[in-house]
Amino acid sequence: ETPALAPAGEDLLVALRNTDAAGFTLKLGRVAGAAGGEVEWGFELSKLGKTVTGVTLAAAGGRGVLVYQGEEKQGGSQLMLGTFALGSLKEPFQVKPLEAKDAEMPRLTTRPGGFWLSWVRSLPEAKKPGKKPELEGPQDPEERELLDVGLRVVEVAKLDEQGKQLGSALRIGEPRRQVLLYDVAQLGSGGLLVAARSDSGVPGAEGGALVLSEVGPDGSVREERLEDDEIGAGAPALLVDAD
Repeated sequence: ETPALAPAGEDLLVALRNTDAAGFTLKLGRVAGAAGGEVEWGFELSKLGKTVTGVTLAAAGGRGVLVYQGEEKQGGSQLMLGTFALGSLKEPFQVKPLEAKDAEMPRLTTRPGGFWLSWVRSLPEAKKPGKKPELEGPQDPEERELLDVGLRVVEVAKLDEQGKQLGSALRIGEPRRQVLLYDVAQLGSGGLLVAARSDSGVPGAEGGALVLSEVGPDGSVREERLEDDEIGAGAPALLVDAD
């Protein structure tokens, strides 16, 4: 996987995924902006299991936050979070699971006084009643539903400077059955911009409409739907211009 990157003053933080005999590892590093690009390697998390994906990284003040998607012992996905001091990258630290269940695709960015963390979450659904016996003979196998996709939604949470979650996560948009593709960017107001769309998953079909959601520092949400025939399939990407 592509290493996770995050600006830290004039330097650039790196979280590099690798493997060893015990499973996946994540190694911190710093590329010095004022020293000709010299790389300083820091602490390496090891024995992370068979699944490490969606690595994301952010730094604010004197702290850094690392989040990645791991796997529970029961096989479900879970998000792991760890914090570290920017002044001592070699100092060991631990990662702990977040309370959000069945969460994936984490995105992490900074905000005044802390961080924004977002993810896609699969919502539990009520069990369907058993099917009645069919009197018309067996159903054509070509007509049966091949994939039963659950409801998915984007959720956003505030973290403080120490990486601790503040309050409950905020749900953005309506739950969709399709895979949700999204990206986030910090706003100058201290809020968060979320660009999301659903992927129909049908070969040859274009993606759904793009929805922009502006999350205010107070938790308010303003949404705008972009309908444009020129928008093709694929995941949205947001870039921040500091000017």
